[in-house]
Amino acid sequence: MEGDMNPTVLAAMKAQKEWAKAVAFNQEGKVIAATAKPLDGEIAYVPLAPGRVARNTTHHPALTTWYCRAFLKLFDSRDDTMGTGIVYLNEQYDVHRFHPPLIYGRRGDPAKGEGEGIAICKVEKASVYVLITYVLPTLSSRAVPQLQEFCAQQFESPSQ
Repeated sequence: MEGDMNPTVLAAMKAQKEWAKAVAFNQEGKVIAATAKPLDGEIAYVPLAPGRVARNTTHHPALTTWYCRAFLKLFDSRDDTMGTGIVYLNEQYDVHRFHPPLIYGRRGDPAKGEGEGIAICKVEKASVYVLITYVLPTLSSRAVPQLQEFCAQQFESPSQ
């Protein structure tokens, strides 16, 4: 998996010790670097025949009609994204913040000491997206600024 990835971006991802998983991909859906590679259909839409179910969305009925909800389309519609959430590695995350270029949310129950957050940042200048997950005790108030700084350093500098 690592052979096809950008080694600089991958090393910078791995240096983020508070992130559980991370993936950077471009507008065409090509993975630039990832600590956990997305499943088929999670980055780009996967067309399905009517009534068919995508294998990585079987647990979420809203995602099983004509196509998978995909990372590349998350920024297209606030209502759709807030309603369907984000599916990453067969896990459903509820979206509670939609503020482009950032979208973030979580799954689990923090009251029980369990939970995992998710955030995605769209880097307009580079047509790149970076998605991360993080677990308690890391909160979005810490992880989202880290994600923004990572995106600025890796994809918005003049050398990129």
